[in-house]
Amino acid sequence: GYGHILDVGSQGQNESNVIIGGAVNKITASANNVLIYQNLIMGGSSNNIDVPGSNAALNVSIIGSTNCDSFGGRSNVILASENSSITGSGLSGNVNSSAIIGSVDCSINNNKHSTIIGMQNRTSSADNTVYVQNLVVDNNVAISGSLIVHSITSSIITASVIYSSGSNIFGDGNEDTHTFTGIIS
Repeated sequence: GYGHILDVGSQGQNESNVIIGGAVNKITASANNVLIYQNLIMGGSSNNIDVPGSNAALNVSIIGSTNCDSFGGRSNVILASENSSITGSGLSGNVNSSAIIGSVDCSINNNKHSTIIGMQNRTSSADNTVYVQNLVVDNNVAISGSLIVHSITSSIITASVIYSSGSNIFGDGNEDTHTFTGIIS
């Protein structure tokens, strides 16, 4: 590959930054009081882990992705995605423990604990949220909060029907007994 830049400013702490393969990848910090920790860019191309100002980037990884960026935040991962970014600020700031996995043109901006999986053109809008295009569940689903549904399509795989013996057709057998009160016309 080419263009692998590790540029940690004159001050701060720099540990275990790794770039393996890829092209035009960079891990940088061009400011004072910067703490860059165990960052990883592995494969892909044109990926960027950047720490602007006096913010920190801890345990941020971009793996097997193309044209992806992570600015600030901590413990964030971009995995097998294209043109996606995670943007936040520092240790006490936003975007902690967030991930973009198998997505295209997606971003997480200042949302904590958010994950985007298998989507296109999605931007996070809330903390503690997982965004998924389609979800297949083979077994049970337990929901402790609310379920908000805009459309339901169902398929019945099994059904139970209770059958009774005999007939409800009027007068179709000698054993039918019918009692009436009132007038029959």
